[in-house]
Parts: sequence; C-alpha cells; structure tokens
Amino acid sequence: MTALLILFLCIILLIVSVTVFKVHPIPALLITGLILGLATGSSVAMVTDSLLSGFGNTLKWIGLIILFGTLLGEILAETGGADVIADSIINLFGVKYLPLSMAIIGFLIGIPVFMDVAYLTLLPTIMVLSRKSGHSVLTLGLSLAMSLTVAHALIPPTPGPLAVAAILEINLVDIIPFNVLVAIGAITGGMIWIRFNKKNLNIESNSQHYIDTPEKRNCMDLKGYCLLLLSWCPYC
Repeated sequence: MTALLILFLCIILLIVSVTVFKVHPIPALLITGLILGLATGSSVAMVTDSLLSGFGNTLKWIGLIILFGTLLGEILAETGGADVIADSIINLFGVKYLPLSMAIIGFLIGIPVFMDVAYLTLLPTIMVLSRKSGHSVLTLGLSLAMSLTVAHALIPPTPGPLAVAAILEINLVDIIPFNVLVAIGAITGGMIWIRFNKKNLNIESNSQHYIDTPEKRNCMDLKGYCLLLLSWCPYC
C-alpha cells in the first residue's frame, strides 16, 4: 500500500513538474524515477543501474523507429506527398469536419502501425491541412494523437492489449468488442474537450516548410499515397 502511494505521488510530481514548472520531460522522468527508487528502499547504485538499463532498452528499439518515421515524414513534405494526402482528406471530409476526420484516420491507422511512426509520418500532412483549412495545428494534431494513442493502447494487434490478455488469461476475441467501445468513448470524450477548448488551441504556425509548389504537385499525384503505404509496411 505504501509503495502504491509513493508511486501515485511520484506520478503527480512528474505531471506537475512538466505542466506547471515547465521542466523538460527527460530530466523530469530521471529525477522522478530516482526519487521513486530511493523512496521505495532501493540503493543509489541499484536505482542508477535500473534507470540506465530502462532508458537504454527503450531507446534501443524505439530510437530507429522514431528516426525512420521522421525521415519518412520529411520525404512526404519535400516531395509533395503531404499536399496530395491533405487535399484528398479535405475533399473527402470537408473543412468543417477535419478534426473529426483526423480522429477517425488516427484510430484506423493506429491499429496496424506504431503510434509514434504514424504521428511523425503524418505531421507534415497536419501542417498542410492547418494551412489550407484554417484549423489550428493543435486542434488537428491533438485529434490525431488522441486517436492514435487510444488505438495503440486498446486495439490488438498492438503489444499492450496482447500483453493484458496474456497476463489475465483472457481470450483475445472476447476483449476486442469491449476495447472498441472503450476506445470510442475515449475518442468521443476527447473530441468534446477539443471542441469546448478550441479557442485556447488557436495558435499560428510560423513554419514555411510545408508550402505547396507547382513543382511538388506535378511530381506527385498518387505517388504520395504509394510512398506512404510503402513506408508503413515495415511497421505493420
């Protein structure tokens, strides 16, 4: 019980450090992890080894994923693929429902593709959509990130729900309908929050990196879709 209370207090400390005191997440995580380890009775050497091995194991597999996701997003931005995808999304859903469309797209993409890869790859498309539609980058980005996170956390074949089903010895087929309902509820709640806080999310992007040009448009057409699909194949 004491350990759970210490964990709860450390989580609160981490959130307050990042959101209120504006501490960078990496040192905030390190300091909070150190406090948690020492408060639960571990030695300094053991806590240090645990932090180093934990961060090392995480970066060992996630580092290349983030690198290639960023690279693929940059390729889409430079070749005009982001513009092609953005125009198609606007034509399909309309400007008014773009936040909802990004939530739907994020949910569908987040099931077979790693969340971080999908977000980094679609970031140029978010920037282009914001410039063309007038919607805030934060509004579109939060809609996408929220649904990607929900799908990654709840919908198989992502690792999280597979691990939960294995630990609890539950048939995977039995939890999918319940997880889908929870995911829809979470996304609905998130979209309601975004709608009521839309005025606070209105920021202007000063980035000129994603400006559409005739040269980009002439060289792409459907190649943007092909490049996007091919780039995601290794992560599915």
